Amino acid sequence: AGQSKICEGCPVGRVIEKGKPASGTITINQKLYQVQSFPIRLAQDGPITNVVTLYEDITDQKALQRKVLQTEK
Repeated sequence: AGQSKICEGCPVGRVIEKGKPASGTITINQKLYQVQSFPIRLAQDGPITNVVTLYEDITDQKALQRKVLQTEK
């Protein structure tokens, strides 16, 4: 987000390369994000003109999952 290069684990590169939606998990400033990227084309079979990327902060969700797993042991 707001970077000039694609960060490690970000699905944008795969979307540009393959032309299909992709997702991944990245860490930014000690926060964990589920990232989903989607290609945008102005024509159905045309080139990708943009990529829309959604970031969901899943830091708390993953921490809670770890606590539940530890409790079950």
